[in-house]
Amino acid sequence: MKYKLGSGSCANSDSIRFITSIINAAAADLKLCNTDQNKLLTGTPSGGTWIAKNCLSCLVNDSLIVNGLQDSISYFDYLVQNSDGCKDTATIKVTKVDPDVSFTLLPVYCEGATVDLSVSTNSDLRWYLNDTLVSPPPFVNMPSGEVNVKTVATNGTCKDSLSLKTTVLQLPINDGFKLNKDQGCAPLEVAMSPLSPMMSSVSYEWNIEGQSPGVFPTYSMNSTLSFYNNSDTVQRYKITFKAYNICKDEVKTSWVSVLPFPKAKIGIDGVETGCSPLTLTFINQSTGNVDGCNWNFGNDSLVSDCKIYIPVTFLAKDTTRIYNILLRVQNECGQSSITREIAVTPPDIHAFFSLNKTLICPNEIVNLTNESVPIPQNSVWDFGNGQTAVGQNAYPSFAEGEKIYKIKLKVFNHCGYDSIVHEVKTQSLPHVNFEIPDILCVENGFNLTNVSNNENARYIWEYGDGSLDTVNYHGQHAFNGPNLTNRVKLTAISYPTLCANSISKDISLTPGPIADFSVNQDGGCAPLVIEFTNNSENANGYLWTFDDGAISTEMNPVQEFGKGFHKISLVANYLDICFDTLTVFDAFQVYNCDYYIPNVFSPNKDGQNDFFTVFGNDAIADIISLNILDRWGNLLWEGKHLKTSGEKGWDGKLNGQECLPGAYVYTCEILWLDNHREKAAGTITLVK
Repeated sequence: MKYKLGSGSCANSDSIRFITSIINAAAADLKLCNTDQNKLLTGTPSGGTWIAKNCLSCLVNDSLIVNGLQDSISYFDYLVQNSDGCKDTATIKVTKVDPDVSFTLLPVYCEGATVDLSVSTNSDLRWYLNDTLVSPPPFVNMPSGEVNVKTVATNGTCKDSLSLKTTVLQLPINDGFKLNKDQGCAPLEVAMSPLSPMMSSVSYEWNIEGQSPGVFPTYSMNSTLSFYNNSDTVQRYKITFKAYNICKDEVKTSWVSVLPFPKAKIGIDGVETGCSPLTLTFINQSTGNVDGCNWNFGNDSLVSDCKIYIPVTFLAKDTTRIYNILLRVQNECGQSSITREIAVTPPDIHAFFSLNKTLICPNEIVNLTNESVPIPQNSVWDFGNGQTAVGQNAYPSFAEGEKIYKIKLKVFNHCGYDSIVHEVKTQSLPHVNFEIPDILCVENGFNLTNVSNNENARYIWEYGDGSLDTVNYHGQHAFNGPNLTNRVKLTAISYPTLCANSISKDISLTPGPIADFSVNQDGGCAPLVIEFTNNSENANGYLWTFDDGAISTEMNPVQEFGKGFHKISLVANYLDICFDTLTVFDAFQVYNCDYYIPNVFSPNKDGQNDFFTVFGNDAIADIISLNILDRWGNLLWEGKHLKTSGEKGWDGKLNGQECLPGAYVYTCEILWLDNHREKAAGTITLVK
């Protein structure tokens, strides 16, 4: 290229040279199958870079990931660049050839059904049933059982397949069943057996109408069934055997007839009770296909006839006569019988009754026994005291004493009536009464005064707590139960009439006192003053008795006692009527509180007076402290919680060195068993 500036001789120019570099990228389109492995992409010139345009995960460097292709058509760029920096791009189209086929199957088909499949595809197809090549659907007469349906699709060099399974069910076969019996008497034992072999793909069910349970989901009935008939006619049972699956129901039916048992039944055209002569018509109302009948009318009349109406006459001469009517019927299943009673009364009736007593006590029950002949159909009693009764026998009582009562009996039957009168006389009741004291104490005995006025009588006391006294004239009792109110009953029985009269009264019991006390201390040194606290209940009077002979009537006494254990008794009373006593044998202990402190001791190890200590009796509980000081008040020795036996104490030494003979000062504190403390001090002379 030349560049010129100016013109003529003034012109100037320069030139440059260009070198052109050319690069051309090229790559071929691809067709891939769904089953192909990863594909290496190539382009010219080599050394370029591949770029995925719409499938970023499908490309790793120059390797195409086939199964990563989501679209049927994808585009990729091939980019090349030379040393001069010139670039070029080639684009290829990658087509994914995927043989496409889809179809659906039902889970189950019935044997003989035509199976037409709805198939969509972009490929050529081949069909297989259980790996056997067959013509394309629809399929006719597919084999029974489990069937594998498979199709293979091809598109160019690409292939794919799809397999689905289904089940072809056989149609149920039901040739019915046989019965070992189809008719008979109850209980009719029937066995049922299917006539067709059992099929694995078929369900079975027996249905017996009128039975409970009536449905049996099984092929074979392993046991017989019992059929009954509680009716008057032949009872028929329908038996159904069903073989079924989703393809078809096959049902067969048969019948079982159960014959009825005979049932005897008698009807009477008239009443069952009447006057002699009594003519009745008997009606045979028996059921159950009766084929034999036998009558016995109880009057030596036997009839073997199943006719419906039979007239019979019955007689009674002196007493009412009972005729037992028997009807026995039968058929091939058994027999049945029934009885009826007919009462026939003589034309006349005679009233009569007996009494167990005619001289009675007031309110005593009299037994009246009806002995009328014949036995009446109705009896009416009038006891002469304004009371009446209806019935065969009667059991009246009469409250008022010293009176005569007229008892009348009227008897009736269908043929007539009669009456009779007897008398009873009541005697007088004994007088009975008792008096109750104003105050009665619980658990303390008391007396009830009998003020009944009877010369010849015996008495029974009932105290309401289950106790009974038939010996004492006056009541004597003590209640131990929790009730404060009790009902006492006194019964007087006169002699020789043995008439009894009673009176009951409620008595109120006063809660008895409860003696109780406490002391202000359990023990101490003599002389010991004890304060008594009275804790008694339900009491207003007290008597204290002490073991030294002293007594007191104060509520809370104060008393001085000497050495020893002391017994205390307290008697608590209410109004000097109700009493309770409490005795405590070892209420407290009084001690003789003496002790001895020597003024000289000689610790020379001769076994006598080797230790200085406090000596005392058992009243000392503890020697709390014992201190030894010199004449200037310096502490030389200190003892704690020493015994009074003298086995331990000050041995006359200071820090292991023997002290000089002379006088020393001691102080001590003593604890007594009554918990009081006592301090003492003095001088002790140490000698050698």
